[in-house]
Amino acid sequence: MDKIHLYSSIAAFARSIGRDLGDEVDFSILRTEALHGEGAIESPSFRTAYHAFLLIEAGKGSYTIDGETFPLGAGSYYFTNPGHVKSFRMEETVRGYIICFTDRALQTHYAGEIGRDFPFLFDQTIPVMQLEAADFERAQAYCRLLLSTSEQASPFREQLLAHQLVALLYLTKELLQRQGKTLQLDKRPAEIATDFKRQLNGQMLRLIKGLDPQPWQLTDYAEALQVHPNYLSQVVKAETGFTVKQLIDERLVAEATSLLQQSYLTVAEVAYRLGFDDASNFSRFFKRKTGQSPSKFRT
Repeated sequence: MDKIHLYSSIAAFARSIGRDLGDEVDFSILRTEALHGEGAIESPSFRTAYHAFLLIEAGKGSYTIDGETFPLGAGSYYFTNPGHVKSFRMEETVRGYIICFTDRALQTHYAGEIGRDFPFLFDQTIPVMQLEAADFERAQAYCRLLLSTSEQASPFREQLLAHQLVALLYLTKELLQRQGKTLQLDKRPAEIATDFKRQLNGQMLRLIKGLDPQPWQLTDYAEALQVHPNYLSQVVKAETGFTVKQLIDERLVAEATSLLQQSYLTVAEVAYRLGFDDASNFSRFFKRKTGQSPSKFRT
């Protein structure tokens, strides 16, 4: 069986197909033709550590996600979440927009509850939406605004992008509700992986509100989901490409960056809020994951 590659950013994926898009890690927006080039293109199966939203203006092709294939054409709007096994085939040049972002990028500048406000970001597979002209123009306007903002040198560029992205996510939520798109789960393992992500989201919310004393570990999630820890570990790794610990750590980093940027809590208070026994342990953890100390990140 061929190895399924996992890409941590759109820049890393672009390099795999011979394109250099710089070093954007947590957020990027591109024209699809700038990424895929002109003409037909077909990808092997791969996973990503980021969300990808695509709006198609013109072209023809298909994409396969978790074993199910969907046709693509003018007016198509769809997204994939971290961990999906996916591939695509473009029969001709596909023109439109591709927006990629990590949970960290959204969490850092969004004070709301992501799991409550945008539950579709934790689902496994959502079918392609084929938009009517008016809805397509609304989505296209947001994409144009995001692309324009991304090319500006504003000192508030990240904040502007985050708020514009949130507006697009609310539009996506509206479209999903109106079109009646529902979660497509064919296998129990996929359900378990999705339930784990939802449990993780809920536990992190309780943690930062002071309702839980410390982050849950693998055994805690296994007990909540009524499965054996080893089975949960295997399922999450197989369905997402990440270990349970990696997903917990990634969410802790996202919550930490949010608290450091959006609150006046000291580093020690942030550490305590996230269940660390002392600030030094938190600082070592944060620097290991981000390359910066909490104090340097805040400044």
